Amino acid sequence: MNRCVDMRTFVGIGLIVCLSVPACASDASPPRDTGKAETQTNEPGNAPAIVVSDPVSGASVTSPVTISGKADVFEATVSFRIRDASGAVIQEAFTTATCGTGCRGDYSEEVRFKVAEKQEGMVEVFWESPENGTPQDVVQIPVSLIPNKP
Repeated sequence: MNRCVDMRTFVGIGLIVCLSVPACASDASPPRDTGKAETQTNEPGNAPAIVVSDPVSGASVTSPVTISGKADVFEATVSFRIRDASGAVIQEAFTTATCGTGCRGDYSEEVRFKVAEKQEGMVEVFWESPENGTPQDVVQIPVSLIPNKP
């Protein structure tokens, strides 16, 4: 039996409504809980749980950096980390996608960070396992972190 459900999200005046409309189940990509942190690979035919559209790899970013894309993750919660050149986490944040857990939603968040000098860094986007809080489907975007002018 082929059961097809696609969740569509509509945002109104302070109200988010998810409606079921017919679609093939193969179009949906449910979140994957592997129990360990992994770097996402975009293999053909394997829809990633998280897609990052901004920033792009190699971009020079200043604070605040806008991190945006699409995600199908547990309870629509998308988490972010910014790492400096040494790999230290210099900022963490999260936002809620417009839909999640069985449907792909948009997300966008401005994340502030502070660095004293220009350096290579990493923006990480992921969702946390509800079982143990470990990062899942981690997407790493290498960037140049630029200090803000005084």
